[in-house]
Amino acid sequence: MRQYIASTPDLEHHVIRRVRDGEYSPVPEDEAFASVTEMPANLVMAVFAIQRAARNIEPHIVHAQSSLGGVLARVSLRSSDRRRIVYTPHCFAFERLDVRPPVRWAFRATEWLLALNTYAVAGCSPAEAGTAQAWSTCKRSFYVPNLAHGVATSAGFDGSNSPPTVVAAGRLSAQKDPAYFGRVVAHLQRSPNPPAALWLGDGEPVLAERLERTGISVSGWRPPDEVQRKLSAAAVYVHTARWEGFPMMILEAHESGVPIVARRIKALAGLDPRVLADSEQELANKVLSVLGDPSIAAQNRSAWSRFLENNTRAAQRSNLLRAYGLAEPDSV
Repeated sequence: MRQYIASTPDLEHHVIRRVRDGEYSPVPEDEAFASVTEMPANLVMAVFAIQRAARNIEPHIVHAQSSLGGVLARVSLRSSDRRRIVYTPHCFAFERLDVRPPVRWAFRATEWLLALNTYAVAGCSPAEAGTAQAWSTCKRSFYVPNLAHGVATSAGFDGSNSPPTVVAAGRLSAQKDPAYFGRVVAHLQRSPNPPAALWLGDGEPVLAERLERTGISVSGWRPPDEVQRKLSAAAVYVHTARWEGFPMMILEAHESGVPIVARRIKALAGLDPRVLADSEQELANKVLSVLGDPSIAAQNRSAWSRFLENNTRAAQRSNLLRAYGLAEPDSV
């Protein structure tokens, strides 16, 4: 959302949100919002809070973020030309692989129906936008690329520090699949000069304990600047999520100049296969190749540069305004 605000500074932004305990602390960027409203955890009360906020603010655009936010906004309010509801799933709930197929079908049916009350879907990856566009109920769909938060580019690991560190990141959960990272690290530990391993983030305590038992450090929730410093110091970033909308940490790692090896998932369709892996062993082998050969590390960064060439401020602004149904001002 901070990036959306930075891309549309000519618009007035308000936020209504619910924060998970222990996963957020106020940051100066909150000042970019004209108002901040905390939403109750109770879903019925959340609906009333959204309706009350809409009456007070009278927004022209309601931009719902995430699957749950999308349901709440579209159950609470009616999309119209006067108040357009735009929806960014940040990964549809029916992409989840930790629930049974009937539950995923229920999620899919809910999304299909709620698209009738949606002005536009603003997918954060081409795959996400394309999924919505295929529905007969979807009026319009746009790809609105995510952006990194703006970090200093790393010079990259040059071999002067030993051992190099392989980093993964995110909320410890079924989606991010930290157990997969643990198995990758187990393969790496069998190499002659194994790298150190770090998980940036926190989440379910049992998952953190399992990683730590295998020799992987878990940072806990840290301030954004500290996360960026640790990421920039990594030799390789490894992305192990089972499903995604589009991974923000991949953007952060790439902007930091860190080579990236990722598990093959739909959100990364179209990416050079040389930086993707289908198994823990294959991923570990590709990490070792990057660590052992500067030319392979350079090829890796080039592949990601090509893949992310449209993740720009100009593209984000242009497609956000299209999703909002607003004309680009001549003065911008």
